[in-house]
Amino acid sequence: MSHRHGVEVVFYNLETLQPLTRNGLYQVLRRMARRAGVKGRFNPHSLRHTFAREYIRAGGDLATLSKLLGHRDVSTTVSHYAVFTDREIAEKHEKYSPARKLRQCDDDQSHNDLENSRSLRDDDQSQTGG
Repeated sequence: MSHRHGVEVVFYNLETLQPLTRNGLYQVLRRMARRAGVKGRFNPHSLRHTFAREYIRAGGDLATLSKLLGHRDVSTTVSHYAVFTDREIAEKHEKYSPARKLRQCDDDQSHNDLENSRSLRDDDQSQTGG
């Protein structure tokens, strides 16, 4: 982790209170991964990548993610992290599409129509004694 001017340090050595070096952070993450039983590739970059993908999957927006990752241009974030499977695209569409609200309005209207017709029928029955 290079220390860029004006960038806050996030990770510190708890014994010396000095900023962790790139290698120090890698060693901490490697120990944590081993203790957690993580298999496969594990390094700071894969952790960063996983964070970004999960942020997007959870509904986070690309502009904010781009700033969190320190990208100068959101197109960098888009090209590296906004790559979706067909299933993910379908799920996002189902969750965020304006068409969902239209369907919901139709469903609400159908429910209201049904309730109104029941109410009218009940009123008719009570007036006719039936």
